[in-house]
Amino acid sequence: MRAPLALATIATLVLLGTRAEAQQGDAPPSSFQSFTELEMRADLESLVPRLHFDVHGAARRAADVTEARARLGLGVRLNGWAILSAGYAWAPTFVDEGPDFRENRFFQRLTARFASSRAEVFAEGRLEQRFSPDTVGAGWASSLAARGALRLGPTGFWVLVEQRAIFQMNDTDSGLTAGLEEHRLFGGFAYDLGPRTILRFGYMHRYMPMNATPVGHVLFVGPRMAFRTGR
Repeated sequence: MRAPLALATIATLVLLGTRAEAQQGDAPPSSFQSFTELEMRADLESLVPRLHFDVHGAARRAADVTEARARLGLGVRLNGWAILSAGYAWAPTFVDEGPDFRENRFFQRLTARFASSRAEVFAEGRLEQRFSPDTVGAGWASSLAARGALRLGPTGFWVLVEQRAIFQMNDTDSGLTAGLEEHRLFGGFAYDLGPRTILRFGYMHRYMPMNATPVGHVLFVGPRMAFRTGR
């Protein structure tokens, strides 16, 4: 059973995030934010063996910026629990008072998922190459994510815990330096809206040490949909 590996990933991400924040000393400035995202994934194996497709969109509103993300990916199922994929992401950041910042990102990703009717464990590793029309060169970033979910008895409700740590791997002309870019910790619930759709909602803590306002207290809402054509 490879689920313990994903659980160890969750514990590692928690440790990395709490340690980084503890090193900051006094409580940093914070803001209240909203975060919504849509995830759709499709199993296309009846059309092309092992082929999977996913779409991810997100909008995040902070104190003085709005972030938008749109990501498309194609993947190949390696076995019963792992998918290797690659794709493109459009990542603009709109600043209320100042110049906007836009990036084109290419990514490679490995995901692992173990699920039953009562529980789910998910882990992801992603590598990104980021390009901006306003700067020279590429920014390299990596991220590690993990999710655990448990159904509450016979109801349609789930308890969720999610983690993501994003690391900038090199210094860039846009001002980013190598190191921890962002750490997210989400705790909340999900509800089955149908056989293929769940709605997630809860609280997310964002820690962004490279930002002027490094801590975000976030109200999160996001549907996730899965479609299967059959194997």
